[in-house]
Amino acid sequence: MSSVTSLGVQQGCLRVQGLGREPVAWRVIVETRADGGAQRCEPLRNLESDGCFRSELLELQLLPRQDGPALELGWRLTNRSAQPLALVGVTLEASAEAWPLLRDPSRLRLFQHGYQSWTPSASLRGDGSPSYPLLSSFALMNHFVDSPFWGRKDGLISSLLTLLQGEPDERAVLLGFTTQRVGLGELFYRNKGQPALLARLDYGGKLLGPGERLEGEWLRLERGTSDGLLQAWAAATASAMGARVPPSSPVGWCSWYEYYTRVKAEDLQSNTDFLAEHPELGVAFVQLDDGYQPHVGDWLALNDKFAGGLDGLTRHIRDRGFKAGIWTAPFFASAGSSLYAEHREWFLHDGGRPVATGFNPEWRARTFGLDLSHPEVLSWLRELFLGLVERGFDYHKIDFLFAGLRHGQRYDPSLSPVEAYRLGLATIRDAIGPDRFLLGCGAPIGASVGAVDGMRVSQDVKEQWDSRLVAWLGKGCGYPAARGALRTNMTRWFMHRALWVNDPDCLLVREHNTSLTAAETQTLLSVLGATGGMLFLSDDMPRVSAERLDLAAAVLPPSVLVGRPSCTMSESYPQDMVVLGERGQRLVVLVNWLDHPVQRSLPMEAGEGTWFDFWAGALVQADAVEIPPHGALALRYAPRAQEPCVIGDTFNLMAGVDGRLRCSFDQATDSLVVSCRDVARSAGDLLVSLPEGWRLDSGALPDGVALRDQRPGAASVEIRRPAPWSLALRVCRP
Repeated sequence: MSSVTSLGVQQGCLRVQGLGREPVAWRVIVETRADGGAQRCEPLRNLESDGCFRSELLELQLLPRQDGPALELGWRLTNRSAQPLALVGVTLEASAEAWPLLRDPSRLRLFQHGYQSWTPSASLRGDGSPSYPLLSSFALMNHFVDSPFWGRKDGLISSLLTLLQGEPDERAVLLGFTTQRVGLGELFYRNKGQPALLARLDYGGKLLGPGERLEGEWLRLERGTSDGLLQAWAAATASAMGARVPPSSPVGWCSWYEYYTRVKAEDLQSNTDFLAEHPELGVAFVQLDDGYQPHVGDWLALNDKFAGGLDGLTRHIRDRGFKAGIWTAPFFASAGSSLYAEHREWFLHDGGRPVATGFNPEWRARTFGLDLSHPEVLSWLRELFLGLVERGFDYHKIDFLFAGLRHGQRYDPSLSPVEAYRLGLATIRDAIGPDRFLLGCGAPIGASVGAVDGMRVSQDVKEQWDSRLVAWLGKGCGYPAARGALRTNMTRWFMHRALWVNDPDCLLVREHNTSLTAAETQTLLSVLGATGGMLFLSDDMPRVSAERLDLAAAVLPPSVLVGRPSCTMSESYPQDMVVLGERGQRLVVLVNWLDHPVQRSLPMEAGEGTWFDFWAGALVQADAVEIPPHGALALRYAPRAQEPCVIGDTFNLMAGVDGRLRCSFDQATDSLVVSCRDVARSAGDLLVSLPEGWRLDSGALPDGVALRDQRPGAASVEIRRPAPWSLALRVCRP
């Protein structure tokens, strides 16, 4: 990657070298509002000898620092006036005149990153038009609607970070905020009229007293390959924000996608009993989702379906060897809740009206955001989660967290929305302790780093591929559907095992109560399995057939490896996902997003090797493959070897490339030694590659091993053994 360095400030602009052939000039703009007054937008131009911008009201000192090839830019802002100032935002603006890369939107591709868990993230054409939902609730529950960029038709908004790339063979440029402790970072590419790029931190009217100083967030600028830039940004963000990354991705079961709000205590008990009879699945958590509370906000006042209380339910789960999990949406409440009726002063207000956070048809109610700067709200939050811990819950899924970041009048106006949000998260973490698992969902991405162990990184998967009606109503939003969820899981690969463990949402394998085809189910399993993220089942498990249960077992437990698209920037819907393994092996998931079958050529490889179709359990014999509508193929590549070796297996989607299934050839005994660990399937096939004239000794097969087929160059054996296992297959030389 080329080095990006600051050249200082000239003619009132910050000049940065390394983003192109010529230095790029950036204007600095500060938006403030005097106490009770109108908003003021102030370009800072009068640079003085000490390197600061100064105006009548403000002083802003730029703080560049080098991090390898990247420039990280921060700032220190001081209120010079004798009156409090409400800080609205700080913006850096580069025009196309100053940065040639921006001049022709039709030749530019832009990685648009979504605001929160459900917001789509994908590479787009630079001249694309923004999409806005037709219903306000879609907007409130997916986007940062308090942004000054929201609703504009002259450009594209990207939250937290963006990538820009001119020609496909050019290096990309990353601009990304690596901290989000006080300000909320956004990028806006104006692609109509005079193109420009704006990097803005929103402070939501944070009150600065006379003489008070604020340290700004850090903006990273770097040039290089798209994958390398995203990984470097994630590593820098993790370091700066103190990311929490568990040692492994958890496996569990969640009630939501089978029962939704109809869930009953008996449903959890029956599924827990079933899972206890199938320890091979590796399930650790059984999680109760939405549907136990009488109203959103009244979390400890149970409805009639849970009249027996939560203590007995968690005891049932724990007695069968699992940890109990629970869903809450702790940063807002519905209009019908006791919390809202009894504590109106606890909610964000705007001119005396409570700040809306959307209407959810599942609850048939409007919701309103809590004021997380209010000490009584924080005390309530603490008592709520202490109560849930006391009832036996070790896993906490906290949802609809965007509500904590709405603009509004706060009890403590000196706190920005981000500061209040992080204070709420810190209160929950303090209550549950450092060792219980905290999963964020519907959560602003950047502001959540360091607080949660896992993060939903896509919209809900749902038991449906897509919905034309909902897609029309929710334009630009992450509405529940498998198609969109899969895409955003693929494009947010770089966050996994850097900022947290990614939650790609649930595996759905059932044949009842679903419109997913067999091909769509296979796509869901292939992509989610290749992410390496958390994997939770969400079917009524006693009703799932043995064949469909075996499909789920094929991706459990999750891998330590992370799959990624082969090209992040060239396509809006990535065509593949690649997992790089040991000794030149890899897994490639080819996805067909279209409504008709497609032919795809096999990826080009350096050197001769074989391709094995995991789901078909067979070698690929042609140079091209056909993928059914909405389907996916999971193909394992193995380089050609001079000795006998395993080139394919049906035990686990990822085990053959991540090292859980290993093989080596023992020259002294002419034996192929194969070992397998940490896979859920207890029966499967191995495809063994053999040099010319060699064959497996069918008379010396270990117990539990049967020869399925043997032909020149290859042999297939069936193994029926629960992992872990190790065995030696004798080989006869010519």
